[in-house]
Amino acid sequence: MNFDMVFDIQHAYRQIVHAFAYPGEIVSLKQEAEKLEVPLSCRAGTGVLLYMLLDADTSFCAISQDDQLAVNIARLTYCRNSTLQQAAHVLVTAECIAQLHDIMQKLKTGTLEDPHLGATLIVECEALKQGNDLIFSGPGIYKTNTLASMLDTDWVEMRSVVNEEFPLGFDMILIDQDANCVALPRTTQVERG
Repeated sequence: MNFDMVFDIQHAYRQIVHAFAYPGEIVSLKQEAEKLEVPLSCRAGTGVLLYMLLDADTSFCAISQDDQLAVNIARLTYCRNSTLQQAAHVLVTAECIAQLHDIMQKLKTGTLEDPHLGATLIVECEALKQGNDLIFSGPGIYKTNTLASMLDTDWVEMRSVVNEEFPLGFDMILIDQDANCVALPRTTQVERG
């Protein structure tokens, strides 16, 4: 099957909108990821997100051990490669998870006049599954949502620090190796269980 740049992107977009509307709820991009045949050193599900989010009017930064990843993303999406501090979208591949704490400190958080200019952080993790390690609360969540801890770093605490001055902050999309996604808007509170 071939990846359809219109219909498959539309379906993926609806899934991500649902994920942002209901933070902590797992959505799947597996159907689209299985069709995508792109020579990127990131996961296929991540490739779907990149095609969906990036175009010639946006900027991105790829944190990866593969130096060619940023070049290939720019070539495929026509997006501008930028610095971490200026990028609208930041991708952290699975092998660079250890740097997540430092990356979060440098992300663009918008301004009081333009809070929508805060970055979207896309993080590849091993697995997203139900559990009680992380507790999510906030808009779009009835009482609480819970997940198993998918990252070993102290990202929860750093995310809280960077996002504490709402409406400033960044939004986050976690994607696992099976193309399952969880969205964490800046309004979502995350605590360890």
